[in-house]
Amino acid sequence: MNPIRFDRLILHPGSPKTGTSTLQNFLFRKRDLLATQNHLYPLAGIDQASGNAKGHHAMSLALGAFTDSPDAQTERAFLEQMDALRAEIEANACKTIILSSEELFSSKRIARLKCYLQPEECLVYVSLRPQYDVMNANYYTQVTHNRMIAAPNIYYEKSMRNIQYRRSLIEFSQFAPRTEISMRIFERGHAVRDNPIRDFLSVTGLNLDDGPQDNVVEHPTLPASPTLFLRWLNEAGLSQQDFYEVFKELHQMRPSLPKEVRTMSPHRMRAIVEMFEDDNIWLRQTYGDGQAASIFHTPVYSDTEKWDREVGDDHLQVQQAFLKLLCARAEGGSPFNP
Repeated sequence: MNPIRFDRLILHPGSPKTGTSTLQNFLFRKRDLLATQNHLYPLAGIDQASGNAKGHHAMSLALGAFTDSPDAQTERAFLEQMDALRAEIEANACKTIILSSEELFSSKRIARLKCYLQPEECLVYVSLRPQYDVMNANYYTQVTHNRMIAAPNIYYEKSMRNIQYRRSLIEFSQFAPRTEISMRIFERGHAVRDNPIRDFLSVTGLNLDDGPQDNVVEHPTLPASPTLFLRWLNEAGLSQQDFYEVFKELHQMRPSLPKEVRTMSPHRMRAIVEMFEDDNIWLRQTYGDGQAASIFHTPVYSDTEKWDREVGDDHLQVQQAFLKLLCARAEGGSPFNP
């Protein structure tokens, strides 16, 4: 197919776990107001029937399937998404297109996408969270939303190979003849962490009203021990409905649960920080303030004894403790009765 050509693209590829769902839902709700400012947030590429955040995930996942396993079927599915996007762009007079999906945070996917999507200029608004932090948050998401059964150590060994901020930003920077990278740091004390919507509006210059009701955490992460308990329920084959009941119950109990948030041991956390140190220094020098230091703060490591006591490697102990807790609550009228 011929490339889709237009004036300007605002590309928001995530990265994951940086308030992306909050921003996507906001942009979807503000589509009509965006159009009055000559910006199009396309419906093409959004799975409107699902209960997921209103990002362009359908398009991005089709792109991912085509990139990873190129054949006639995956190509056709991706081109259908591109044809729908082309039709919507041609039917609108808007000069700037906004696309948002953390599934686009991939150098391989972006390299393929720019063969089909060719704006004259591009602003890449990209948020980065410390690698150890996003890996921990993603483990929770994989357990709760994708019913993953992998133990933390197995997941972390695999995911370390997939977090390539430096490689991705290099590919992003080459998306259009004129490309600007706005790298945002998703840590406490930074504007994007405090309010992803307001930070996006500030960077892009969009004039949209936002209020406290818009800045919501769509997927609050449970602490480590209940996350591991949910992982065990997946391994045990609990039904989707019963799993969801436990999931809701644990979120209601969240304030009273053990506070250790990481399924990642302090030892592994230090190793991950050291592994990505050179990349994080390069990112700050290239897209930040130029200083020869990491783009992220020096982390506060979990206390080893506390982590071993609340999380540790004895998952059987975690399972038994939570079973007793949930059974006790069930006797008091909890909707879930194991």
